Amino acid sequence: MTERRVDLIEDGIDVALRVGDRKNDRAIVKKLGEYRHLLVASPIFLERYSEPATRTTSHNALC
Repeated sequence: MTERRVDLIEDGIDVALRVGDRKNDRAIVKKLGEYRHLLVASPIFLERYSEPATRTTSHNALC
């Protein structure tokens, strides 16, 4: 598993599961489904770190 861009053909990969749009027109793809992200937090987490002011707010303590 990697987040880096991989050239499946150039790297000799036979089978891959990729999330996102097709990046290579030479690849044969089959759509397996759709998904949606849902960001959740426990009440204890929100007590400790407070609710983010915006969606892009990050807490360095979590990294």
